[in-house]
Amino acid sequence: VHLKQCMESTRKKTQEFMFEGVTLSVDHERVILCHGLMTATREDFELMWWLHDNAVDLERKKLYLKVIGCIESEEILMEFLMRIFQWKSEWQEILRAAYSNHQIGLRVTLGFLERNYDDIIGL
Repeated sequence: VHLKQCMESTRKKTQEFMFEGVTLSVDHERVILCHGLMTATREDFELMWWLHDNAVDLERKKLYLKVIGCIESEEILMEFLMRIFQWKSEWQEILRAAYSNHQIGLRVTLGFLERNYDDIIGL
């Protein structure tokens, strides 16, 4: 029960951050966003990508990539990985974010690499 409440709380805080501009504690931001995005929708993904795309600070851009990698939807993670071909300068960060947060991400990343290896080597 406590875990469920914790997950609901992080999801709520993540929604408030993305849609209402509520500031999160710098010390807890990555953890809150990561857990809050585990059950993200396509809309959440697109908004987080927009935040990444429009961030001026390099560390903030990296943070957004890392937390996008927390999404547990295989379909959304595959779409995230496909952005490697549009954002060539960040392809390593995208790969790392997708495989490093959970088993689902690792499985999706390995499948992606298997199918797209030759194209990725050319980046």
